Amino acid sequence: MEENNTFQEETPFKKPSLTIPDTSLPLLAETGRWGNFLAILGFIGTGLMVLVGLFAGSIFSSLGSEFSNNPFSGGMGIFMGLFYALIGLVYFFPSLYLYRFSDKIKKAIIQRDSDVLASALENQKSLYKFMGVFCIVSIGLYVLIFVFAMIGGAIGAMM
Repeated sequence: MEENNTFQEETPFKKPSLTIPDTSLPLLAETGRWGNFLAILGFIGTGLMVLVGLFAGSIFSSLGSEFSNNPFSGGMGIFMGLFYALIGLVYFFPSLYLYRFSDKIKKAIIQRDSDVLASALENQKSLYKFMGVFCIVSIGLYVLIFVFAMIGGAIGAMM
């Protein structure tokens, strides 16, 4: 006989319940394992981005000092280093939310604890919210870049 786990949330009007059948638990466990794998890859990617930022800053700074006609001279090394560090910082947070989700979903299944499950789902919500806001900001930047490119092209064609 299949056992069901019932999760309840109290509201002022009624008491709805959510039942997760035991057949869904292995699917959640597998989701947790893949999430853990992807989160670890994300942390590795974050570390690599920060390292590239450190080395890119040094490389571009040294290129600027050796070749005076180089367009990368001056502050370009600092800019590139900060750019890669910023990208690494942005990449860190989705990896953290995914890792927390994965860790807590595994604990929720093992302990059969609805509070831990709620915490896992809260981290998943934070991941999706972060990615949604990031996509909106990225699309906005693309639109701005397109508008300025069109304006620049129009001004260049008039000259």
